Order: sequence, then structure tokens, then C-alpha cells
Amino acid sequence: MALKRQEAAAQSVVREIIWQVGRKRVTPVIHIEPVLVSGAMVSKVTGHHKGYLTEHGIGKSAKIELIRSGLVIPKHCSTLKRSEQIDIPTHCPACESELVINGDFLECHSADCAGKAASKIGHWFSILGNADLFGPKTCDVLVEHGVTTLEQVYEQTADDFEAMGFGAGQSANLVVQLERSRTEEVEDYKLLGAFGIHDLGRGDSRKLLRHYRIADLEGITAEQIKAIDGFGQKTSDSISRQLAERWPTIGHMIGLGFNLIQTPLASEEVVVESVITGKNIVFTGKMEAGSRDDMKRKALELGAKPQGGVNTKTDILVAGANVGKVKLDAAQRHGVQILSEQEFWALVN
Repeated sequence: MALKRQEAAAQSVVREIIWQVGRKRVTPVIHIEPVLVSGAMVSKVTGHHKGYLTEHGIGKSAKIELIRSGLVIPKHCSTLKRSEQIDIPTHCPACESELVINGDFLECHSADCAGKAASKIGHWFSILGNADLFGPKTCDVLVEHGVTTLEQVYEQTADDFEAMGFGAGQSANLVVQLERSRTEEVEDYKLLGAFGIHDLGRGDSRKLLRHYRIADLEGITAEQIKAIDGFGQKTSDSISRQLAERWPTIGHMIGLGFNLIQTPLASEEVVVESVITGKNIVFTGKMEAGSRDDMKRKALELGAKPQGGVNTKTDILVAGANVGKVKLDAAQRHGVQILSEQEFWALVN
């Protein structure tokens, strides 16, 4: 049995819907009259996609009820008064090109969209995870000054950054962080996942790189990808096409000499029998003795399968500090074994 407590709800009125441009999709953010929810002042709520707004009648002047999911994320619960009119954009707010409707989603397919360019640069540094200072504001400034590709970003000097309006100290630090991103060790699957190829996130990148080195992906066919367990025909076609389209950038970035930790090839792996061999493991929260990446590498060495999130196939959740209630609830719901960081190391050692 489980006792569920409903988080405290609050009510507010929608001021406006702001549409933000991601790497591909244009998604709504619901701006509301500021309201106190579970001890925090909330003024924005995610709108998910155009289909969600239409289904729930969310537009200007709509009255909604919201909570902070897990006492963190502002979340729409219900609509108390539907909006009389829901305005769905027909053109991209960043580049004004006509949007494409794909089910519930709006997509910008323009190759020259500045909004997408900033998101792609930000996504690169976020997934790579070994450089600071390249947050949304920095990426926006870069794009405003015509720096719209990864190749251009890595060509910038301290003088170039100063010319964009950054201070002398920050400009020097930006150059240091670019160098750090190349010289500090980073897993090859993170580098591949950082290019933002649809259907090729970090998990599937690792899966692909267990069979091919990253430099050998040039010209890879859909049939070769589909032959790998876990890839279907549709995603294989998509990944093969996008790798070919993006290879000039991918090849250029590889040529910059990133300090890559290579994923062990399946053909070279030594079969290891351990207490976690074959187990699906999720690592979450802040670790004290080491990083989550260190723990994932150890799990892989011992034949386990690290996952990004808890699902019905998860066997073990290793929880550090400040773990969200949502993940713990999901683990309990699926009967997942929950271990602390210390218990995990004691188990594998």
C-alpha cells in the first residue's frame, strides 16, 4: 500500500502564451499572474505543445489550477475557465518561416533559424557537460552576432568575444572553457549525443558506438544501424540520413581533437560475471564519493546496463542526495530495488 499526498494547489489567470524555439520544435510557455504555490512564487508553467493548449482550453484570460510537481516543477492541473480564443502561431517567432504541424507539435524546418541555432549550441555544451559559461544568454549573444554553428563557436578568440559585448575577463574565460571542453576527458557517446540528432540521444549513441567508432559513422547505412539490437527501421533510416546531413560538422568537430573516452566495442568486451550482470540500473541524485559517470562506467564494466530513467525494466535505482520524489515513487511503483551510493559500492566491491 502507498499513501499519496496531493501537493497544495493554487489558482491563477493566464496573462499570455509565449512560444519558444527549441532545436526543432516550437513549444508554448504559459505566463500567469504570479501566485504562491508550495512556498514559491510561480509566474510560468510549461504548456507542452499546441495540442495540450487546445485540449485544455489554455489561452489568454483562461483560469487554471496548478501545483508544483514534486514540490519543484510548476504543472497545470486543470482549467477552471477556458479561454475564448487560443492563438496558435503559423510562423516561427525567431525566423518567421512557416511552421510545420506534426501531430500535436509545431516544428520549424528552416536551416537558418536563429532560435534553433542558439538552442543547438546550448544543447551541445549541456550534453557535453565539461564546460561552463555557455548558457542560454551567452548562446543568444553569439547568434545575434552571426555565430550560428559549432564550427564558428570554436573559432572565436577573446577579442571576438569582447567585440560582442562580453567583458575582458569573461571573454578570456570563454576561451578557456572552449579549450577545456576539448582537452578534458569526455565519453564519445556524449559527444555524439550533443549534436542533437533526432532519435540519437546519449543512450542510443552509446548503443551505436558499441559497434562502430565515432569516426567510422561517416556513410553508415540504415541497414547497418538496424542490424544492431534496439534500432528499428524507421529510426535507422532517420539516424542514417541525419548523420549524412550533419557529417561536415561532425567530422570537423572530431578533427578538433576532443579527449574522448571510447565506448568499449561489443566485439572486444570480456564477459564479466558479477552480482549486477544483466541488471538495468538508474543513477540519480548528488553523489559524494565520485560522479555518476564513474558509477555508470563501473556498472558497464560489470555487465550492467545503465538507464536514463526509471521504467518497468529497471532493476536497481542508486539514489544519492536530493533525489526527486517522482523518481522514488516510480521506483517503488515498479518494485525497483533502491540502494544508496554507499550500498552500491559495497555491492560491486
